[in-house]
Amino acid sequence: MKKKAPPKLVDLKKLHQILYDELKSLQGTAVMGQIQAITQEIPKVLKYALEINKKNETCFAVVQFVDAWRQVAEVLVIYTPLEILSSTEQQVISICLLKHLLKKVIKVQLLPEVSRLLSGAVLLMMGNLKKCYFHDKKFQKICNIESDQHVNILKLYSSSLKEILESLVEWIMISDVIDGELRINLYAALVTFLQLTNLETPHEDIIFNNSIYVSRLDSSRFNSSNKEMQVQFSSDVLSTFGEKLIEVLCHDCIGGQEICKILAMSSFSHLMTLSGSISWIMYMSGRGYLKHIIQSITDSETDLRNMLEPQAESIKPLYLYMAKILLLAKLAGTKLGAELLLEQKLLVCFSNMSVFSFHPEISKAWQRDDALEDFLPPIEQQYLQIWLPTLEICNAILTTLGTENQSAVVQIMNFLLNHLDVIELILRSGSPDLSPMSLKELALVTSVLSRTANNNLINVLENPNIPQNNRAQLYRLQKLMLSLLPKFILSDDVVKRLISHSSHMTSMFQTSERLLYAMQVMADLLSYSRNIVSNHGIEHSGVGVIFYPSLTDPLLNSFNTRRVSNEQEPSLGVIVQQLINTVNYHHQEKVTHDLLMRKLKEIPDMSSVDLRHYVMIRWN
Repeated sequence: MKKKAPPKLVDLKKLHQILYDELKSLQGTAVMGQIQAITQEIPKVLKYALEINKKNETCFAVVQFVDAWRQVAEVLVIYTPLEILSSTEQQVISICLLKHLLKKVIKVQLLPEVSRLLSGAVLLMMGNLKKCYFHDKKFQKICNIESDQHVNILKLYSSSLKEILESLVEWIMISDVIDGELRINLYAALVTFLQLTNLETPHEDIIFNNSIYVSRLDSSRFNSSNKEMQVQFSSDVLSTFGEKLIEVLCHDCIGGQEICKILAMSSFSHLMTLSGSISWIMYMSGRGYLKHIIQSITDSETDLRNMLEPQAESIKPLYLYMAKILLLAKLAGTKLGAELLLEQKLLVCFSNMSVFSFHPEISKAWQRDDALEDFLPPIEQQYLQIWLPTLEICNAILTTLGTENQSAVVQIMNFLLNHLDVIELILRSGSPDLSPMSLKELALVTSVLSRTANNNLINVLENPNIPQNNRAQLYRLQKLMLSLLPKFILSDDVVKRLISHSSHMTSMFQTSERLLYAMQVMADLLSYSRNIVSNHGIEHSGVGVIFYPSLTDPLLNSFNTRRVSNEQEPSLGVIVQQLINTVNYHHQEKVTHDLLMRKLKEIPDMSSVDLRHYVMIRWN
């Protein structure tokens, strides 16, 4: 461990010698009368220097003491084995230490060094509290322990957690804005705390009843059962600080160090969700902070383009960009927030960003996610981290405002048409053989296109107020979307290809991300085909033919698929074949699902030999 430098002290002997040397250098009758007065002042100067030394030594001792206490506390709650302190006991100790520590630090004026040390300790203890809580939840799930038989520490100590939140927020508000390390630690602790106490049900635990993929997209909330107990804090905890808290958070979202901005935006997002009040959104928009964040995205385009260069050595602009996009995506999940994003021209900002035109070549040869040669992600992945969140925001706006909202659909379509080269590249390259990230990209593009088609796409094509080139562009998108249908039929060969590129572990369980993304693409394509026909009411004179009336299709032949262009229309045989393969796959997987459910129920009665077999499969 690096030894800290001793405190800076005034050398009293040297100071005394300097003062008397200066006194001896005074000559002349003019200063003879002042020599005696100066001689009397020298002891006072030395006494003042002595007081400064004592103060510095005291401060150094306090810093050393706090640092020692911090190390003991961290060892106690982090490095103590579970055999000595169980995870439940560690949670209790962490909560008690956090409660008493935070109550004291907000009442006294701390040294900057002490504040940094204590804020770091708060962050580590908060992280340990979260880790131990997740450990207990995982153990409870593995052992199949009922919720009423398990001690929920967060629920039991909810009043203490409420005090911790109040004290932590107050410390943020009274802390020095210039001290970047202190504010980073405090914001990181706040984000960790809010993630802990506002847990969402994991996606794998959500059970959907009478729901399909597209209908879930158009639902504002998931209808899930068996929800976990969530710790809810009263809104008066946040209302105690009023608009001053919102002002501090908004100010840190646009000013200060980059890491502080990222954590402040994450804190704002969590607190806005926790409070459930639209006042946060109204304040951010009314005071110009929302407009500033959107404008800063446009201003960061040069940094993002430079980051995509092969010689780039930093991805800091990407992290800051993603923090802004995630905050805007959270706003898009509320009705007022989505309307304000449209009003502030967020999608116009996306439309004018040329960085999206730097789409890398889409290749079927792809690396596994864990085969990175360098710490920095490849350029392809960096680009997708910039591009994909914009499509997710489009989906969020459509989900919140509905696909019938004309303003939302028009702005989203203009955004897509302004980057038509990228959209066409993605659709033309669509194939089940793509990498997981490319399939995810294709799923997002087809999702946005299928949902905007709900708003009378054919009538938009025939609108005389729209330029001819836009109508032609929309028609090309329609042809490209329909040409993907034969490629994503869930035949046995396609399913095997989707699973074959997966890791060994996922292959053992007959599932993969690529298979799920391919299913989403398939659902989007079918939804798109339905929407462009069904949205014309009883008047079908303007509806063009999208499927030829034939149950056989040359596109279904793997030999001919390579020779058929993307512009050829499929026939109804594609839909029939898709239906047959989907039903067959459903029945096949239902048998596997029932078998796995029976195995799951048999786990408590299994011997160690049987369990070892499944453990070896999991870790190989």
